[in-house]
Amino acid sequence: MSKQDQNFIETQSDNDQDNLEEIIYDSGSYVNALASGMVTKFELKTVPHPQSYKVSWVNFTSIDVKEMCLVLIQFATYSDKIWCDVVTMDVGHIILGRLWLYDLDVIIYGRPKSCSFVRDGKKIKLAPL
Repeated sequence: MSKQDQNFIETQSDNDQDNLEEIIYDSGSYVNALASGMVTKFELKTVPHPQSYKVSWVNFTSIDVKEMCLVLIQFATYSDKIWCDVVTMDVGHIILGRLWLYDLDVIIYGRPKSCSFVRDGKKIKLAPL
């Protein structure tokens, strides 16, 4: 198993059966990110990022991050609006990083590649695809 396999878990949001989003929760990412293609596809409103920055991927290519977007995330009984930085990427539609993991005190289970957290008194468990 590669180091990359150990750092992220992929699942899907069920906002709409016709528009399932691939979501990766990644303990190695310091930001929540939304693919710029999703902004275009769903005509989402973006706002200027208060502190623009550059992000580097595996091949050391830098990408400017200048915008952010409030995104509706919905998994079964969990629904939330999360600010995500808009990034050009094709690894997934949404990456929920350490900000989201910390805010919800998410527990990640390595072997089954799932996670859980408590929201409004209910335990939510997310499983991989």
